[in-house]
Amino acid sequence: MPYIEHIYTSKQLAIVLSLCYNSYMVKNIIKDIYGNEVPAGISFTDYWDQQHKLEALSNAESIRQREERKNRMSTPTDADSLKDGSQSEKKIEKTKDDMQTA
Repeated sequence: MPYIEHIYTSKQLAIVLSLCYNSYMVKNIIKDIYGNEVPAGISFTDYWDQQHKLEALSNAESIRQREERKNRMSTPTDADSLKDGSQSEKKIEKTKDDMQTA
C-alpha cells in the first residue's frame, strides 16, 4: 500500500488541537449526583459554597420572574375595561366603523 500524506489546513489543525485539549480537560471534570460538571479535585467546602451560590442565583431569578408575572397580570387590558363599564360597546363599535371608513 502506498503511503498517503495528508496536509491539514490551519482550520482543520485548530479543530484537531481543540478536540485533543477538550479530551484532556474532560478527564479533570466529573459530574456530581445532580448532573453538574465540577472539577475533579474540588474540596467539600468549595463544592458546597458553589452550590449555595447557584441556589441563591436560582432563587433570585425565581423571585424576579414572579414579580414580572404579577406586574403583567395587574396591567389592565381592553377586555378588563369592558367589564368595568369604562368603555361602552357602542363606543368600540363606532371606533371600528371609523377605522373601516378611513
